[in-house]
Amino acid sequence: MSLYYESAALIKTLDGSQDTSLKSLLFSKAKPGSDAPRKSNPAQLYALITEAWKWSSLLTEVVERAGLLAQEKKLTPQLALVLVHDLLLAKKGIAAPENHVLRQAVERHQTRIRAEFTKARVRAGCASVEELKGRLDRPNTEAEAAIESIQNANRKWPHPRWLRINTLRAAQDFLEGDEFRKWKPVGSLGEVLSSEGSPAETGRIVYYIDEHIPNLLALPPGTDLSMISAYKKGELISQDKASCFPAYLLSSGRFLQGDILDACAAPGNKTSHIAAIVFEQNRHASSQSSIPRVFAVERDVQRANTLREMLGIAGANHVKVHASQDFLKLDVNQAPWNNISAVILDPSCSGSGIVDRGQVMTFKLPSVAAASSTNGNGKSKKRKRYEKKNVPETVTDDKQDGVLVKEQDVEVNEDNAIKLETRLKSLAVLQTRMLTFAFSFPNVHKVTYSTCSVHDIENEGVVVAALASQVARSRGWRVMKRDEQVPGIRLWKHRGKEAACQLAIAAHGIVDANTDEVAEACVRCEPFTDEGTQGFFVAGFVRDGKKNDQPEEVSNGDIDEERWLGFED
Repeated sequence: MSLYYESAALIKTLDGSQDTSLKSLLFSKAKPGSDAPRKSNPAQLYALITEAWKWSSLLTEVVERAGLLAQEKKLTPQLALVLVHDLLLAKKGIAAPENHVLRQAVERHQTRIRAEFTKARVRAGCASVEELKGRLDRPNTEAEAAIESIQNANRKWPHPRWLRINTLRAAQDFLEGDEFRKWKPVGSLGEVLSSEGSPAETGRIVYYIDEHIPNLLALPPGTDLSMISAYKKGELISQDKASCFPAYLLSSGRFLQGDILDACAAPGNKTSHIAAIVFEQNRHASSQSSIPRVFAVERDVQRANTLREMLGIAGANHVKVHASQDFLKLDVNQAPWNNISAVILDPSCSGSGIVDRGQVMTFKLPSVAAASSTNGNGKSKKRKRYEKKNVPETVTDDKQDGVLVKEQDVEVNEDNAIKLETRLKSLAVLQTRMLTFAFSFPNVHKVTYSTCSVHDIENEGVVVAALASQVARSRGWRVMKRDEQVPGIRLWKHRGKEAACQLAIAAHGIVDANTDEVAEACVRCEPFTDEGTQGFFVAGFVRDGKKNDQPEEVSNGDIDEERWLGFED
């Protein structure tokens, strides 16, 4: 049964993470949440998790309609997903003894589960499970298919493999080592992106030293990192270029002074990056006590364990991890938080800038609450994604690119747009709350805010909303101007949207804001370009003087669960 327990733990760690991949977790020796070695075969874990991911929306519907979680308290949503997957779809069923408690917990409800699965198949208009499987492999709506088509058309350039030289482990003459004598440096990113053939075929790895971020290398797309010994030793860390911007931007100025906090730290790439920067800046420090400490906060226990594991691989064990700690519930006037001087804030977001959404494993998981919305006849009050709306298939006079549009499709698209707008507003409210809370720390004088979103409301909108807050205005917070930024980011050409800044400034009634200055202070990375980055946004903030030594009381309200439905780090 270790297969199911370990799969469930991995799913909890993976769900929505943009930096932590299933393969990288399987490559590590320890299982999530423990230093103990993994018992299950990695190939079996990979197969079960990827299949459960693909089927998660439909299986979640089945589990909720069957009321499984409400009746079996010992089952978590993740366990229910993988167990029901094998009950319904594995050739030999659940891989556990007949008397095992988890197998019994599922199989005592198998009649209802199988019936709900059959109903789901019929609602999808599929005559067989094989046909249903084929349906799941295709986009679920015409709108999704159109979006996918547009994204494919925009992929003019492949995405490189970015590797950060980890100075916590790598020697200063790292690129002069034996392994890298076999590598071939090139003069542009374009040469890397257009490189054909694997190292096995060409005899050497082609790489490019990035011009904006120190210690960052670009390798050809599809490079097998498991064949690079420096990667396995933690001397190289897989981290997208855009993801390196926040820590590097925080290092603006001659030195970082005072302790540093990564507020939403898991899985830990930004944390280990800022730890490496601190190490570099203090390599020759005469006293250890003068070196800034790095703290990392993570609310979720499983993600905190992943954070510790990744920091261990990076050689950043000195980072002080606070697990099960919500950033918004920190007492900023108590040690160690009252000595924090800089904050990295990369909260949950929509994840709309991620280049390959297929690589981000976001699971639809069952819940007891959803099951309670099912009536006594097993019919859900909520419309599921596999059900067709009861809308007449009349055709309107409206056309999109010369194609007649059905009324039901218009309604579906309108519903999706409304849901997206509502979700983005919820995320932006929480993001602003977290940013203004970072402003309230008594000794913090520098903050970076970042998202992997392309939506204005999560980016320039949050920046302006935070600047308009009482805590920002009373304590002297402003944007870090472009000419104050580190050289590499100062030279980066993609800046914030002036129109978005102007709209937000007008909406908040800020009369003394310089729209151009705010837009120029914001940094954007665009996906699907020859620069090889994810879609990303980052802005720096600095505090001038001490307008108010006493931090403003920041109302956090209830912790919105929307925070944990977005993409993190």
